[in-house]
Formats: sequence, C-alpha cells, structure tokens
Amino acid sequence: MGNGTSNRVIVKAVKKSLISINSGFVNITCKIAKMCGYEGLTDAYMKSMVKCYEKNTDYYAAYKIIAKKSEKVFSIEESNDYDRQVGIIIQGPLVLKDHFTLETIRIYRKLFPSAKVILSTWENENKEELELIAKEKNCTIVTSKIPDDPGVLNVNLQCISTRSGILKAEELELKYVAKTRTDWRMYHQGAIRFMIHLLEIFPCKEYLFKQKQRIITMDIATDETSILFYPFWISDIFQFGEIQDMKNYWNHPVSKQGKMTKGGLDEYIRTNKYSWSRRAKEGLLIEARLAIDYYRRMTGNEPIVTVDEYWKFMKGYFIVVPRSMIGGYWFKYEERRILESMDWGTCFKNDSQDSLLTYNFDFVFWLNLLSNDLNYDDSYKTMCDRRSYVYR
Repeated sequence: MGNGTSNRVIVKAVKKSLISINSGFVNITCKIAKMCGYEGLTDAYMKSMVKCYEKNTDYYAAYKIIAKKSEKVFSIEESNDYDRQVGIIIQGPLVLKDHFTLETIRIYRKLFPSAKVILSTWENENKEELELIAKEKNCTIVTSKIPDDPGVLNVNLQCISTRSGILKAEELELKYVAKTRTDWRMYHQGAIRFMIHLLEIFPCKEYLFKQKQRIITMDIATDETSILFYPFWISDIFQFGEIQDMKNYWNHPVSKQGKMTKGGLDEYIRTNKYSWSRRAKEGLLIEARLAIDYYRRMTGNEPIVTVDEYWKFMKGYFIVVPRSMIGGYWFKYEERRILESMDWGTCFKNDSQDSLLTYNFDFVFWLNLLSNDLNYDDSYKTMCDRRSYVYR
C-alpha cells in the first residue's frame, strides 16, 4: 500500500470517528433540549459549531432551520383570486420519510388555501399514506400505471406523471400550473402571486414560435457545476406557467433508449469522455433533452446546441427564479440540502477551477441577459465542450 493510499485510509477513518463523536454530542444536546422544552439549547450548539468552523477555516458559515411539518408553518395568507387560478402538481413516488409528501400538501393548504393541489403518483404507492392524503382539503390524487420502460434517468416516469397532473388541472379549468416533485417543496406564502406577476411583467419575446406566456424555471442544477454554459439546461424540478404552455412543454415522446440509472449513466459518460454539449445532443442530459425536444416540436427544426442559441431561447421564452425567492427546499440529496453553497456555484479550494465552472444560471444572469447587459462571446464555446463529469 503506497503512502497516498495509506493516508486516504487514515483520513477516512479519522473522519468517520469525528463524525460519530460529534453526532453523539448533537444527539445528547437535542435530547436535553427536548426534556427541558428549550429548543434554544440546540441553536446554541449549532452556533458554536459555526463559530468553530469560521475560526479554523478561510470561510464564513451559516445555518438555517426548516420546518419539517405543517404544524410548525404559520401563515396569515387568506383565500385570493391568484391562488384560485393555480394547480400545484406534485409528481413522483411518495416520500414516506417524515411523511414528507403528505406534510408538503398540508403546508400548501396553509400557504395557498385557494389553490388546487394535484398529487400525480403511481398505482402501487403506499395505500395508508394515500388514504391520509385523500382526506386533505382541495387535494386531488391522480394515479398512473408505471411503464415497463422508465427511460434514461426515469424520464418516462417524470413525463407521464407530470402530464397526468396537467390534464387533471385542465379538467379542473385552471389557468396556471406549478410543476413540482414529491421530494421538493416551497415555503414562501407569496410565491404564487409573485410568479403570476412575473409573467405579467415579462411577456415572451417570440422569435421562433408562439407561446402564451413565459415558463418560469428555477436556478438549481443537479450536479456540482454551472448551468450557464450548459446548452439547453432548463431545470425540471420546478416550473410554473400557463397551462397550455406547460402541456406543450411536457408533451415529450416516450423514450425508447431503455433504463439507465444515474450511476450507470455517470460511468458511461466518464468512460466515453462526453462533453456537456455532446451529452445534450444525444439526450443524455434530461433537462436539456426536454428543452431541446420542446424546441424541436414547436419549431419543426433541429436546434443548434450551443450556448448562444441556449441563451436566446432563455431570453425569449423563460424566466429563471432563485429558489430562495420562493422558499424552495429539495429533500432528495442529503449533502446538497446541507451544503447549500454547492447550488450557488461556490468553488472550494480542493476543486479544480479549470473543470468546475462556477456560474449558476440564476435570476441575476437571466435579467442581465434580457437587458442585453450579458452578451455571448465565442470564447464561451469552450465552456460547453468541457467534459461533463466533476467529482470531489
């Protein structure tokens, strides 16, 4: 065993031991705080951890707490005409841990009392949980049969459940839909009105095809990397738009490429040295796959998969909002939801800045682009030709 390998083994063992010791202190602190009925004790511990981190590193740190359950969410929001026009589609398999999906619906009932919540899930989901959800006011459940072929990274599953939810919203004669997931939620009580106002303030700049209003998407990537230079990356975690526009976007044909998991796909693109642009062109980047197919279906033409064309498309038909504006929270990836700087595009000292681009396509960049303050340069082509995998 070489020195390098030996050192990594030692570091890994030390890391595991330290995490175990710290977890023990946290558990004890939480139990004492619960016994005493004083949550401030836990906060004091967390603050001391932040101070220690700042004292011993070159970084500042912060932490925040997010309510797990609806009973900890408070709102003065009342029924209003904005919410009544909206269907909040929650698509995907139920998240049973902490009753996450159920509690999300209950939270929406508090924050958006007039909106219709549409859970679009699968026929084989947990019956007991579905029975609890069915009791929630203003909530409709739509179930679909799981297809034999889930598609690359479950693209068929996502499209089928999303379309089923949109069709139900159409049946309910709603004007707008928010496409969300069973492992994601938003906490800002003014989010729906905010997004409707955005659509009113920023009409489409139709240079390719007709679209009633812009589609709002979110500034979050599923890798530790930039999306500003990744052609046609449009987040599929959250979207908001006029119902016909959303119906058109999610009318993606069934994928026949066969099942491919994230691990299998990562290995495939690493072995074959894929660039981001090549991955987008070949449909192996699901966010880009959906956007490119939408472009293709609406124009009848094959898009030029470049940063330049991507920016034009975003400038004409979409709005990018930061998740902080709507209180977005993604439960899926533990490391990502704990280390939020990953979503900001922060580059740490152990990362290679040559390979880890640090530009997230957020509202700031989008508005600068719309205002012609951010302009394409030919040098950006090299950005999307880089290899599309980055690992810590």
